Amino acid sequence: MENIIASYLFQNKICPLPHVGLLSLSNKTAAFVLGEKQFHPPLMYISFSPEEISAEEFINYISFQKNISREQAANEIESYCSKLKNLDSYSEMLIPGVGKFYTDTEGSLVFKQIDFPETFLPPVHAEKIIHPESTHTLLVGDKESNSALMTEFYSEGEKTKKRSWLGWAALLALVGIIIIAVYYTKEINTGSFGNAEKIHPASEARTYKSSQ
Repeated sequence: MENIIASYLFQNKICPLPHVGLLSLSNKTAAFVLGEKQFHPPLMYISFSPEEISAEEFINYISFQKNISREQAANEIESYCSKLKNLDSYSEMLIPGVGKFYTDTEGSLVFKQIDFPETFLPPVHAEKIIHPESTHTLLVGDKESNSALMTEFYSEGEKTKKRSWLGWAALLALVGIIIIAVYYTKEINTGSFGNAEKIHPASEARTYKSSQ
């Protein structure tokens, strides 16, 4: 029965187990891990859920594969699922190439898939390369842009900052020149200590008259 379950699962991506649950097969997409600089390959992922769906098609498949009546096929899958539901603690039921069922410490049925070998699909080393001359699509906030527009935007921003800095520098230089000019103009008219203008003494008033 285990081999029939595995065969049906891989062909149909699902396999119902009456009164137990549902096995599902899906594929994990390839993923790039930036820190490892590796692309991990797509792998199969098998999960189990307590969801129940009709097992009519699966019973017909068992009947065809074992060349037995449909009633016999239904009895066999019912018997297999009954063993699963009554699995003792620390006991396991293995489905080759799929995984195994066991009960946990709380008595709940648990499924664990097998680890699929990476022999034929090993991780691939990959590094992100950006070509400066090429245009790349970028997501800026919630809007889509590209690398050429963003480069132009930041370039204009740098030019604006540079022009602004040069304008302030020129203004400060002009203020400095004015201050220096005013300072030297005052120096001409004043000495280091007070007024530098020469003071001419007033003529002394004559208080006497000489006789000749």
